[in-house]
Amino acid sequence: IDGSDGTDIICGNSGNDTMLGDDDNDILDGGGDTDTINGGDDSDICYRGETMTSCETQHSGDYPNCGST
Repeated sequence: IDGSDGTDIICGNSGNDTMLGDDDNDILDGGGDTDTINGGDDSDICYRGETMTSCETQHSGDYPNCGST
């Protein structure tokens, strides 16, 4: 639906987007590749505009907005 490139599902700007993704392999509203939800950078899980450090990933319970990884 409304895909700009091949294999878009809903309003995707690039191939392999699922929903409103700006780049390939986004799932929901991701700004960079392989974002899951509202990620601003590659491989972000919970934060827009920053990449989680390995410490943040390992200690996600310290960050109330972040789900477990």
